[in-house]
Amino acid sequence: MLFAAEHRQLALVTGDTGMGKTTAVRAAMHRLDNAHYRPIYVASAGLTSQTLVRILLEKLHIEPRFRYTENHALVQQALEDNHAAGQQVVVVIDEAHDLNPLFLGQLRFLLNFRTDSFSPLSLWLVGQTELRETLRLRVLAPLAQRIEMRYAMTPMTHEELSFYMKEQLLRVGEERMVFASDAIAQIAKLSKGVPRVVNSICKAA
Repeated sequence: MLFAAEHRQLALVTGDTGMGKTTAVRAAMHRLDNAHYRPIYVASAGLTSQTLVRILLEKLHIEPRFRYTENHALVQQALEDNHAAGQQVVVVIDEAHDLNPLFLGQLRFLLNFRTDSFSPLSLWLVGQTELRETLRLRVLAPLAQRIEMRYAMTPMTHEELSFYMKEQLLRVGEERMVFASDAIAQIAKLSKGVPRVVNSICKAA
């Protein structure tokens, strides 16, 4: 994600429920240098082309106009101005699997600037696994072809899960691994490597 931000790429991050997509995205956004990046997080609930451009304008501290075409032009100009000033805008749309395919198709117009090879922003689409299937629709081919970074968050392996548990314990000041090896194996089996489920089981234990 940091690579996508640096190189102004359209990124796709997918994974099943509980994999930690939003946590990972927020961590990546937190690591962006505020002197060079301007991250904008948008939840997909009720999102339309009109509301998206208004949200972007408000986040960029620009007063929205009444007409969509005017707002779209303002967003395009603001993104180019930020880029010229050395500040990279990173737009994150979370829960993107809930978006209407028609709206997804319109996103490519947000990426259209002077040439196909130039974009003054990085756009991250974050959603559940079915978002990958949606992007295979023929009508979304122009958008899918612009995706330069794709990452699927998969369940943790047994080794990753053990490391994850140790790290979580360290974060609350516990240096010992308080779970026995057979308990870790059972947690791995019950959780199927899903971080949110691991958290619930360990907290209950």
